[in-house]
Amino acid sequence: MKSKLMKMVGLCSVAFATIAMADVAQPASATPVTAVAAAAQNVTLLNGKVNPNAQVYFYLQSASWCVPCRMAMPGVVDAYKEMQQDGRAEVILVNYDRTPEEGKAYIQSYKTSMPTVHAKDPNLAKLPGFTRARGIPFVIVVDASGNVLAQGAPTRIQQWKTLVK
Repeated sequence: MKSKLMKMVGLCSVAFATIAMADVAQPASATPVTAVAAAAQNVTLLNGKVNPNAQVYFYLQSASWCVPCRMAMPGVVDAYKEMQQDGRAEVILVNYDRTPEEGKAYIQSYKTSMPTVHAKDPNLAKLPGFTRARGIPFVIVVDASGNVLAQGAPTRIQQWKTLVK
């Protein structure tokens, strides 16, 4: 009886050690997707993909028919190129053109892959921290959880490096 018990304890120890080693041997889980990026999976993107690992997101509300919006876009696109290389910030363009096709043409005219969603997308309101602007261009700055950090003119986008760690 004692020898059977010893064998069982020995087998359990081997099994436990094997399980423990298997847990150690498994690769670390991938970086969790931010709340903003997770919510962005529910919107229909007209262009680009949302960076799932950004620390800061800029919801830029803009349209091709808006002269101040078009004036702001070259600076936004330059900042966006830097963000793509860095990986810590992201711009999501919320387009107010009449149709999604016009919105897609608007962002493509700037030769950028900036993620773009049409303002009529029913899931847009689910983006953490997003609210519709009273006038455009307008930007809302949120952290990865969707907490609003700032809002105002698109020039805030060009100051993105001050908001990331």
